[in-house]
Amino acid sequence: MLSKVRALLRKAEDRAATEEEARAFLAKATELMAKYGIEQAMLHDLDAPAGPVDKVVGVHPPYAKEMRRLLSWIAEAMRCRSVYPGGKANRHRVHLFGHEGDIQAVEVLFASLRLQMLDGADRADRAHRPVGEDARAYKRSWMLGFIREVTDRVRAAQEAARTEAEHEQKAAQGTERAGRSVALVLADRSALVEARLNDRYPKLGKARPTKFKGTGYWQGRVDGRRADIGGPTVVPEPRSEQLIG
Repeated sequence: MLSKVRALLRKAEDRAATEEEARAFLAKATELMAKYGIEQAMLHDLDAPAGPVDKVVGVHPPYAKEMRRLLSWIAEAMRCRSVYPGGKANRHRVHLFGHEGDIQAVEVLFASLRLQMLDGADRADRAHRPVGEDARAYKRSWMLGFIREVTDRVRAAQEAARTEAEHEQKAAQGTERAGRSVALVLADRSALVEARLNDRYPKLGKARPTKFKGTGYWQGRVDGRRADIGGPTVVPEPRSEQLIG
């Protein structure tokens, strides 16, 4: 599955592809990952269930803070949890918690969206940044909008896959394929992930709301709709951004 996803992502990242082609390639990649993740969850529930794992992932400049946010929010949208470990030595690291297949899918999607975000920010800066506005501030605000939009889309793909799996399960009721409900299996897996995180970080602070100065946020949301998706602090659900005037 990951080989198929990587092939789709490479096509999406190809600058020779049209915007419509690129969007279709990554939408398909995201759909495959969502379906595969739920299928594996259900299969593992019927077999000997594998427990969650954790992995520290490094992010790299430029815009390492925004890359850290992109990775964390993708992880949250794909049934994983993430923590910023805290401290100067960990400022470019995210500690991911989840089931192995989900974490692998997160890393694959992050690698593609990182490239798309850097390229998109440069294009938006050239085309839309107001005269006199600081380029870095504009790009950072654009990236925040882009991250919000693409993670909303990833979450929607996950929800669609879950709904489809539930419909298929209802059709299989009364057969050996039915098993436990999709909702119950996913809830139990999430509880195991949460327990592993709490065991590793028993005392977590809350990340502060995101503040930004540039005017690129809404252009980032628009461009994100076109993107191809096929002291330790816990990363919150991406709910609020605050503009500094």
